[in-house]
Amino acid sequence: MSVAQLSSRLTLLCLLSFVIAPLSAHAEIANFDLGAKIYTKWLYQNNDRQGLLWLGHPAEKDNYSGDNGVGSEFELLIKGKVTKYVTAGVRIKSRFGALWHNWWENGDMRAVPDNSGESLGMNHAEYIRLRGYWFRIQELPIPTLKYIHIGSSDYSQFNEWTIGKIRYISRDNGKGIFFDGGVGDNFSYHFGIIPLPKLWIGPGWTTGLGDTAVANPFYSQDYAYAAKLKFEPIDSLSIVLIGAVALDWEANRLDPDAVGTLNPNGLQDGQVDLVNRFYSLSTTADVKIELTDTLTAYLLFAFSDNRINGDYATNRIPEGGFYNLVWSDSQGIALRGRFFAEDPFEIGLTFKFEGFYIGSHYNAAFGARREADVLLTDGFLGGGQLPTLNVANEFMDFDEPWAESIIGWAGGTMLVDYSQSIFTMQLEGTFITYTTNNPINPNTGELIPRDVDVRHPTYPGLHTGVTDPDFFNNINRQDFGRDPRSVYRKYQSRWTVITRLSMQFDLPIKNGMKLLVQGKYIHDEDTRQLKRDDDDYVGDLIYTKVGASMPVNDWLHVEAGFGYDLFLERRVFGNDEQGYSTFVTNKYKPYLKLRINFGGVKIAYYLQYVRRDLLRDRHIANPEDRVLDDRVQNVWRSKATAEVAW
Repeated sequence: MSVAQLSSRLTLLCLLSFVIAPLSAHAEIANFDLGAKIYTKWLYQNNDRQGLLWLGHPAEKDNYSGDNGVGSEFELLIKGKVTKYVTAGVRIKSRFGALWHNWWENGDMRAVPDNSGESLGMNHAEYIRLRGYWFRIQELPIPTLKYIHIGSSDYSQFNEWTIGKIRYISRDNGKGIFFDGGVGDNFSYHFGIIPLPKLWIGPGWTTGLGDTAVANPFYSQDYAYAAKLKFEPIDSLSIVLIGAVALDWEANRLDPDAVGTLNPNGLQDGQVDLVNRFYSLSTTADVKIELTDTLTAYLLFAFSDNRINGDYATNRIPEGGFYNLVWSDSQGIALRGRFFAEDPFEIGLTFKFEGFYIGSHYNAAFGARREADVLLTDGFLGGGQLPTLNVANEFMDFDEPWAESIIGWAGGTMLVDYSQSIFTMQLEGTFITYTTNNPINPNTGELIPRDVDVRHPTYPGLHTGVTDPDFFNNINRQDFGRDPRSVYRKYQSRWTVITRLSMQFDLPIKNGMKLLVQGKYIHDEDTRQLKRDDDDYVGDLIYTKVGASMPVNDWLHVEAGFGYDLFLERRVFGNDEQGYSTFVTNKYKPYLKLRINFGGVKIAYYLQYVRRDLLRDRHIANPEDRVLDDRVQNVWRSKATAEVAW
């Protein structure tokens, strides 16, 4: 019996031993809690793309992406108390992507759409889908065990460095069996048995699907096993240990019983042996020390070990594709230390210091992918910084923040917060060097090149640059900077400084007005090859924003503002043979936001104009000598939502 088969049987045995118990179960109508919601979204932009999602799948065509459309979703939440020992819940929701204009679709898709109600198949049908389901058994007659949770979970009980909380749109797609308990007030534990998502864990974002090295992708025994232990020996000290291992199993290709076997003439015995295709280990130790009432220290250590079985996985890096893992085995560490002084002088002044080191091969393969943040800095994109190559900037609208991978970052951040009366302020200073910088050959004085042809994933030929999330789409990458997941380059000797100031004034006029002023400056340098001066990247990036918001009355809130960005990027685009071009980017972004909360309906409206002037080849003085043309974009886009819940 293989390890995978043994683990699956132990999983079933654990479940049965706790569920099959002499507990009376009888549900009454009064024990049900019902909740429902209707969510409607309008999305419009001055282009001809039809759909309900600004950025869907970044590399493949889907049937709901587009900037012009209106559609609704219905959600039903059911929670019940079976007995004092058992509670359960279900979330049922309509399918996303159907436009109001569709009217009907019944499944008979035709090669050429026509005016019948049968020509577009089920791509735009509004059927109902079971999204989340769980039940929880508690007050079990087992010492130290508080409850068993079976079914859906967002994995928020772990952390971003091991098994991260699932992004909001997929919040209950994850399932598992979870055991929670503890001893007294000083020790608690949480164990989880978690099925791997077949579409984004493992080499090439799958547990075998679409991999030519696997004849029959076998994913129904792919699990992660996680444990969390929390110790609080004294009131001022907390220690949290988390470990998770993910195992991707496939059928042994030499087993005569396996589909697509390489040994068809061997002796069949009615069973199939399994081989591990991918193994991932992630662990963290997180310590919190409350030194005084105002001083707190934090220390986190993380370790990852990702291993790929090259006999059962295809390396797509030589094909020119991006990859979510280093080929084939890689281990890495990460460190993060924090020191917070919460208003020590009692004048509204707080200091936060953070040091961080994320190794060049640290990769939380099952970590958080979006809607989370592990560093204090605002970073390059203003969204979350995450220690994984599985960062997911898709299935989102233009008003949502972007996440970026911090693999290879090392440095420190200082934040100063000040709050007094009508004025609040935050000042940031961050310095970053990179553990992905190439070592220097002592004999030549030049950087030792990194293997980006086989071992390290990257986008071939993509320039350095800053990602422009207003336009970036993973398809046309030539003008919009690097992908936030592209952390490896053949040559790199890079450092970055980030400074940021954010101020808010609460003015005591009428119903109250808030004035917001924000500014961020980034200086980014990469000398690439040390003995060449004509390939050095230097980026000076400026982001500014001013705005004002106020409630007009009890049900209407208005905000308006203006943003201006300036990117001056020297030697940003090109290659060693053809040379490098300088880009200058100016962006002007006025906006208007409305929020209405009246009679149980919540309405939000966001209107934005984006003018981008991309001036290319600006290192060349004469316009007639410039090879690359300038580009200008004028975009009007809006998003409105209406929501009722009962």
